[in-house]
Amino acid sequence: MPAIYKLREWIPINKLDLSRLSSLLSSMPEAIEFLEANPHFINWCALSANPAAIHLLKANQDRINWDILSGNPGAIDLLRAYPHKIDWSRLSANPAAIELLEEHEDWIDWYWLSRNPNAIHLIEANLEKINWRQLSANTSAVHLLANNLEKVYWDMPSANPSAIGLLEANPHKIDWMYLSMNPAAIHLLKANLDKIYITFLSTNKAAMDMIESILKEDAEWIDNFMLEENSGIFELDYATMRESKELLHRDLIEEMFHPTRIEKHLMQGGEIEDYLQWS
Repeated sequence: MPAIYKLREWIPINKLDLSRLSSLLSSMPEAIEFLEANPHFINWCALSANPAAIHLLKANQDRINWDILSGNPGAIDLLRAYPHKIDWSRLSANPAAIELLEEHEDWIDWYWLSRNPNAIHLIEANLEKINWRQLSANTSAVHLLANNLEKVYWDMPSANPSAIGLLEANPHKIDWMYLSMNPAAIHLLKANLDKIYITFLSTNKAAMDMIESILKEDAEWIDNFMLEENSGIFELDYATMRESKELLHRDLIEEMFHPTRIEKHLMQGGEIEDYLQWS
């Protein structure tokens, strides 16, 4: 049974920008069934980045943004089928594109490859080509950053979920605006409330309890939030899922024990006890 989501009850939907909300939904893999049922919500540029939307994109190729698709980890087969449409800069940052990049190494954009978490072997073999600002955002490159502290751009690792240890070892280097967006930094943010950038915190999907507390204290903060960029504004709708499961179970029972099914089983020489046991 697919997961069902709902907007958190404490978020006022009338305060959300629906066009930006459409972009958020279109980028969320868990929103595909909703988008299929409500295609007027689709933002095709944002959907082009959604790895769970490949079937929709294949069926609507005239609406694809191929530059954005080039960064989509789920789109490698589609990109291979249309190599002339690839944006090689965006592809260079695509963690699923390593094999394709290695086949066309001359087309690699090292600026964006420096950000690719699955390209560390290429990066380590070509250190003279990398961009240290982009590498500072690479979740797989913390060991390289730790060994080259003088080359680190500290705003980028401040938003890097894998760099918390590096930041804790160098607290004076933390960029608190970027850290406010880091989903792995909640303990640091809660310990330094006076340093938080609340507007940027509002994009942090791991900070929903903090965001709720802020709104309870001062509801006017909602006007400074960017919640339309935060997938954490949605939560699982357990009540609806439970109801759907019960309905599905009821429908299965009714189908299984429909008189025509039992009659067919008996006409084929079966015993009612066997049917009940199998069911």
